[in-house]
Amino acid sequence: MEGLSIILSVNSFIITMIILSYYLNNSSNKGIYFGVRIPQKYQGENEIKRLEKNYKKNVIYLFSILTVIINLIIIFNLKSSEFVISMIMIISVVSMLLAHSILFVIYYKKVKLLKEINNWNYKTNNVVVIDTTLRKPKKNEKYKALNEKIFLIPIIIPISTLILTVSRKEYFVSEDLYKIYKTPIYGIILCIIMFILTKITLSSKVDLNSGSIQTAVKRKKKFKRVISIFLFIAEIETILLYSVIQIGVVYNFNSMPIENLINIVILVSMLIFILIFIIIGQGGRNIKEDTENDDLYKNDDDKWILGMFYYNKNDPAFMVEKRVGIGSTINFANKKAVIIFILLIALIIIFSIHDLKFSS
Repeated sequence: MEGLSIILSVNSFIITMIILSYYLNNSSNKGIYFGVRIPQKYQGENEIKRLEKNYKKNVIYLFSILTVIINLIIIFNLKSSEFVISMIMIISVVSMLLAHSILFVIYYKKVKLLKEINNWNYKTNNVVVIDTTLRKPKKNEKYKALNEKIFLIPIIIPISTLILTVSRKEYFVSEDLYKIYKTPIYGIILCIIMFILTKITLSSKVDLNSGSIQTAVKRKKKFKRVISIFLFIAEIETILLYSVIQIGVVYNFNSMPIENLINIVILVSMLIFILIFIIIGQGGRNIKEDTENDDLYKNDDDKWILGMFYYNKNDPAFMVEKRVGIGSTINFANKKAVIIFILLIALIIIFSIHDLKFSS
């Protein structure tokens, strides 16, 4: 049963990566193709259509090969130690992310070259619009994201399981304290991180460089509401999974059937939201409105390294809306943002190594 759980977990990530890679441009910001901003009147050019078709074929070929290789490696190592299995899973995730990034960069360069050769640009009409209601919505706002304070409410669950664990500490005299208390502590940390992450994400600078002003703002507000709901549901599901695992430890019963059920619910909800994001697009680019003009355009490709990494010394923004994919990214020219990003990655690595050390 544990082997099946490992295979399902890895393949769930693989399926997610295939869908996101295949529908890359559908989930990118409005006017963005492979990380390059293209004015509306050039978006239907045959060269772009041919490149996208070719890209999708390569996604299927590349990820199919990786999927077979990864699954064979896992199947032949199911009886290996937990450390070996963990390392295989980490390498699998890194491999898929690298494959996605390399393929993206190849087509980013192709589209960028096409734009330069064909001069797909506007000589005038190069503007930036700022709408403060996107960061601080009005009280009577129709399309409003969930308040970030809501993300602290689920913290009650891991705190309760921690208290429950402490109340039964006499049953764990011979057990390792780290293994006993880590799950509820991780749950508490997760809630705090989700609160901070949501606060930063919902207040990050929004891309208003494509589409008419009114429709662009309306799309962004609808998108922020959807993404806040997704983050809250993901938080609840993860916290419930942690709690079931901990209660199984505290009362010494097999919680695996319930864990598997929650994992299936998480997988299904993730796939549903991924499909929703692909349909509506990053920033709500695919949401149809009454007026569909292209009044806004700013040729800001030079601010995006390889179409993925935002680097603008003249922009004080801590985080900005991602150009490709869903969510936000940091401004790599902002030193504070980079330091926090590095610290977050370092913490994840430290916790992962610590877990592997104790489980091996």
